[in-house]
Amino acid sequence: MKLASSCRSAAHFMVDRPEASRLRFGLLCGGRRGRDSCGFSGRPHRHYAKANIAVTTFEGGEEMSSSTPEASDEVRRPVLHHVTFRTGRLQEMIDWYGNLVGVRPLFQFEGGAWLTNDAANHRIAFLFAPEIADDPDLRIHSGMHHSAFEYVHLDDLLLTWERLDKQGIKPHFAVDHGLTTSIYYVDPDGNSVELQADNFGDWAASSEFMRSSPYFAKNPIGQPVDPCKMLEARRAGMDAKEVQRRAYAGEFPPEEEYDVRFGKAA
Repeated sequence: MKLASSCRSAAHFMVDRPEASRLRFGLLCGGRRGRDSCGFSGRPHRHYAKANIAVTTFEGGEEMSSSTPEASDEVRRPVLHHVTFRTGRLQEMIDWYGNLVGVRPLFQFEGGAWLTNDAANHRIAFLFAPEIADDPDLRIHSGMHHSAFEYVHLDDLLLTWERLDKQGIKPHFAVDHGLTTSIYYVDPDGNSVELQADNFGDWAASSEFMRSSPYFAKNPIGQPVDPCKMLEARRAGMDAKEVQRRAYAGEFPPEEEYDVRFGKAA
């Protein structure tokens, strides 16, 4: 993976290739209104364990149940598929998230849009009405704090930080949570969105860290970091795992205090 150039440099180093923009739930891909350009062929990706019932197939090869499911108290566990936002800035939000994580609308109309960056039919949706207004007390009202996207590798995260930084898009928080390295941004409507990379590269390992690590129990938020210092260390030849270890130890502190956008502003 190419990491040449200083992250302080004003020279443009744009990374707009799929391998540098992979998210945990799929490859970056584009879309045009009203049609799918991600190679979707009528065969949705299955993410759940199938019940012990007979199945059949329809055109395209996907399996479907051919028997009546019996009543059960078992909790059927789905996967998180998408988040939907109300907005009064439809096109601005479409453009902003497209620049952030490569989502593109598969369909858009005057009342909203459905966007994806992988094989799913949508990962983000927007519902638009011109009377929707900003909430000046968003920080102290109940609701979702942020949505999150995960990269396969720390380098993808740091290169994305650099690309956005050159556009003047600054994070409101960057932190090594122990289980992930995470950089948070604010969208045009004031919602926070997290970009992260798993520090273990393995959900089982990072989950076990959360359950059993005394360091996490003592400090579950983690250590604030400076992404630029981390990227400089990688370009100097430091291994990604060592960068993550030192970040969690507090060796890449930010130059200024972050705003976590939780509770009343200081």
